[in-house]
Parts: sequence; C-alpha cells; structure tokens
Amino acid sequence: MDKATWTAPVVQTESVSMEVTMYFSAED
Repeated sequence: MDKATWTAPVVQTESVSMEVTMYFSAED
C-alpha cells in the first residue's frame, strides 16, 4: 500500500527529468 504512495511521485519525477534532458539535448 505504501509503495504506491511514493512510486507515483518517483515515476513523475523521472518523467520530468527525461523531458528536461530531451529538451536540453534538442537545444544543443
């Protein structure tokens, strides 16, 4: 039960990091 509580935010954070990385990669 507790796993779902922190899994969702972690997945969201990783997704945002990927978007930011791809964004800067495209800029570069």
